[in-house]
Amino acid sequence: MSEQSITELNAESGLSRGNLRLSERVDGWIESHIELLAILALGAGFIVRVVVARSRYLVADEALDYLLVNQPSALAAYRASLTQAHPPLFYFVLYYWRFLGTSELMLRFPSIIAGTLMPWFAFLWLKRLGKDTAFLALLLLTFTPPVVTFSTEIRPYGFLLLFVVAALWSLDRGFERNSAGDMVVFGALLCLALFMQYSAIWVAIAAGIYALARIVSGELKKAAVFGWIASQACALAVLGFLWVTHISTLYGGVMESSAVKNYLSAEYFQAGENVLRFVSRTGAGAFLYLLNRHIAWSLDIPRAGIAIALFFLFAIVLVLANCTGGMKAKVGSTRTFGVLLLLPVIVGCAGALLQFYPYGSSRHVAYLEPFVMAAIAFGLAFLSQKAFWAGIVATVVLLITCNVYSEPAEYMSTAGQAKKEMVQTVKYIHESVPAGGVILVDYNTGLMLRYYLCSGAQNSIRGGEDRVEQFACGEYQMASGVTRNYGWVFSSKTFVPLFAGMEKQLDWSQGQAIWLVQADEISPPLDLTFLARFGAERTQEFGEYISVTRLRAP
Repeated sequence: MSEQSITELNAESGLSRGNLRLSERVDGWIESHIELLAILALGAGFIVRVVVARSRYLVADEALDYLLVNQPSALAAYRASLTQAHPPLFYFVLYYWRFLGTSELMLRFPSIIAGTLMPWFAFLWLKRLGKDTAFLALLLLTFTPPVVTFSTEIRPYGFLLLFVVAALWSLDRGFERNSAGDMVVFGALLCLALFMQYSAIWVAIAAGIYALARIVSGELKKAAVFGWIASQACALAVLGFLWVTHISTLYGGVMESSAVKNYLSAEYFQAGENVLRFVSRTGAGAFLYLLNRHIAWSLDIPRAGIAIALFFLFAIVLVLANCTGGMKAKVGSTRTFGVLLLLPVIVGCAGALLQFYPYGSSRHVAYLEPFVMAAIAFGLAFLSQKAFWAGIVATVVLLITCNVYSEPAEYMSTAGQAKKEMVQTVKYIHESVPAGGVILVDYNTGLMLRYYLCSGAQNSIRGGEDRVEQFACGEYQMASGVTRNYGWVFSSKTFVPLFAGMEKQLDWSQGQAIWLVQADEISPPLDLTFLARFGAERTQEFGEYISVTRLRAP
């Protein structure tokens, strides 16, 4: 070998060692400042959530939750909440919070707080898999599109995730410290999760199996075991109370039947469908939704969802094989932890097969977020274990991809749900509709306009309504066509008989001006060609989803 070749090899070797040292220095700096970086990420996540929450108007479901709790007493709010499919705790939080303010941002702020805190508890919980895994999971749970959505809406899912993750952290902490107190805290947090959202039942089952396996292996002393037993007794008592006061009234009712057979039918196992195909289809849909909020409108199996599910299973296998050097627990509990990450997916899918609860590409699988993100974070950390910074870069790239290609929140584009569109709609109504004028709305639009236009008693609702009515809404009259026969939104098939029936029932005079307002994120509004038969001359549109059309009573 020539002297020149030797010189070149030495130079390359030195450069390689230099790059290695640089990579090690970067990793060392990240690891020594990881708590600070985690706090900075949470701060950025909080800002993102505030920006999102303040820029969008309330959709129908959010407006409904506000209207349900806008009652003269907490007891009245509780009774109104029993008409919905959720436990009562979130409604109590919202009932008292509204005294601080009722703007869109203020009503969404409890969810923002919960969504900001949750990743920190996930960070604490997942440190047992190594700080690298914990930090990557924190990034995923802070910036993944579905989690941001859960924590910027008037819904219980932000609190559900907070209580679930905090409960899991307390459970593992109880095992690590053999602490009865930590087990009692776990029980309290689990009960709060159950009071917040019924999907927490699947988490309770998974956590119960996980804890029992570790107890049987001798990882917990007698006092701490009694603490865990107390936590399970609390959970059973909560479920018993909820069954008697709420679940039993929903079971077999119209709301359950409508979910199973209609709008959530793809997420329940239906007679005649192949079990394996159902598991593949809903599982792939759920995994894709959990990363980028993709909603499967067809019964096809999304390929991207399959890829995510396979990576999840790859990570689970790694945990079961104890392929980590950062784990503080014993090998046995390491493998048990892998089972914990997998169990909620299995239990949730089984619940859908039995038609107990939906499972697929919708917010109903929100409870799976911490388990799936923990596994994905572990897989990324394993693949980048010699260069932690590369794992962070990969996670950031994944988050950017998910946000760029994510589905709009609630099927709505960000621009379409811009708050300014609703502001302009309300301004147009005030300028165009005279005092005492009739505003015609379907169910979804009526919920939104009650929040934005009505005041006093009509700025509330007692529960599910099934009637045609006209009532005072601020300075206007609101005519609402809300019946099970005509659905949540107007359609070309239902509008003709509904309009004729309302004209007779509400005693409209011939030629009377009626302002039709449509604001629905799923179904397209009735177009001007169709509405021309009702005297419509032009439609004023506000963004993608809101329109106002003046009609004439026949």
